[in-house]
Amino acid sequence: MYDQQLIDQWKEEHDVVYAIDILDQNFVYRKLYRDEYSIILGMDLDDTGVENMICDTAVLWPENISFSEIEEGIGFRLSQEIMKASALMQGQADQMLQFFREDMQIRDSQVDCIIKEAFPEFDIEEIARWTIEKTMFYLSRAEYILIAIRGVPLNNIVPQLEEPQEAPPQRPMSPQERAERSALAQPEPTQEKKEPEKSNGRVELSEEELSKMLNTDLRKNTLNNFDNLPEMGWFRSGDALKGEYD
Repeated sequence: MYDQQLIDQWKEEHDVVYAIDILDQNFVYRKLYRDEYSIILGMDLDDTGVENMICDTAVLWPENISFSEIEEGIGFRLSQEIMKASALMQGQADQMLQFFREDMQIRDSQVDCIIKEAFPEFDIEEIARWTIEKTMFYLSRAEYILIAIRGVPLNNIVPQLEEPQEAPPQRPMSPQERAERSALAQPEPTQEKKEPEKSNGRVELSEEELSKMLNTDLRKNTLNNFDNLPEMGWFRSGDALKGEYD
């Protein structure tokens, strides 16, 4: 029986491996490569012979097994599974092609190709496993190599930084506009006269207003006292006699 070490070895060689049980027998297989499938189809074999040859080529476990000698039906079932995994069934290749064409419209897929073109020493699969920081570092270098050195236009693939736009020149103001914007042409804001605040029905007066009111009332009371006190009337008479004399 195979162990984990052997599984890891298979994955390292073939990237992906599969396992299936058919009639109480366990089989491990890989995908069939295109050139292998073309060689098998080029052989002068009937359908059963093609099925058995596909299994002989792609099965990894059990080792050294000949499917022409095992129980009938196993080769047909297993060959169908191998064909599906290898995308060799009718219509599978076209569907897969359409899928990957749509995938190429995604910016991440385009970035991998741009880096690959500028740095052909890297594999596409390797670039896809990079971190974002490493990817952006190589993408910036790839843009410079392709655009500045090779003259390859990438405007429709990688968005370029927008250049700052200059502010449009300002039209000089006419004398009339300068006069209208002048501070002298702006009316000064009028200060609204604040009414005295009322507290519990009483009017709150400022100290200045209170002083003016007291002086006015005192003066009125003084003049009224002159009328009520006849003996004080001579002061008013004296005031009336004041004037300029020769």
